[in-house]
Amino acid sequence: MIKEPEEISLLDIYKAVDSIETLFNFHENPNPSCPIGKNIHGVLDDHLIAAQKALEDSLDQVTLEVLIKEVKQREDLL
Repeated sequence: MIKEPEEISLLDIYKAVDSIETLFNFHENPNPSCPIGKNIHGVLDDHLIAAQKALEDSLDQVTLEVLIKEVKQREDLL
């Protein structure tokens, strides 16, 4: 299906070219004996999920059409 520039967001592009599900992927098997390791996901996961959501929400607000217009504006300034 062909989409117009105003129908394609940066989030669409990001999802199309990036194969990772999450930006923050770390310590798959933290040491349960380590005071940091055993708590790292409980402390950080919600914050990192919120950060990723904020990024995705921001990317979703910018369309390819907006970028094209910005490039054209910059070209007019040169």
